[in-house]
Amino acid sequence: METREKLQHLRDCMTKNGVDAWLVMSVDPHQSEYVAPHWQSRAWLSGFNGSAGTLVVTREKAGLWTDSRYHIRAAQELEGSGIELFKAGLPGVITYNQWLKQELNKGAVVGFDGSLLSLSTVEKMEKALDGSGITLKACGDLVGKIW
Repeated sequence: METREKLQHLRDCMTKNGVDAWLVMSVDPHQSEYVAPHWQSRAWLSGFNGSAGTLVVTREKAGLWTDSRYHIRAAQELEGSGIELFKAGLPGVITYNQWLKQELNKGAVVGFDGSLLSLSTVEKMEKALDGSGITLKACGDLVGKIW
């Protein structure tokens, strides 16, 4: 299955679950950076196989944030996927929370696999999205439903 097709299946699942954006981080339930194949949903969805990165998919767009270790590799692996690369850490590059605030309307819901994000990560996101009218929703593993 091609990346664009995977993203469309995810978007269909998002619609069924009442979420407007889906967050996929490179972690497992233990917050490891180097994860077993079962937890490599970001790599499977995007085609980017680096160990660090965050994929955010809305109903219209998708973006991937990764650090300088992977800027060149990510650009190559994302080519033609429809996923925009955000080179985290470079001047002027917005965070995924800032991007969500730009892309989503008040009342939008950002979903994520509740077994994968730490409480501190969720709290940081809530603080970053404060005042935007965007809420977070812990869901099951939507990616696993299409993988």
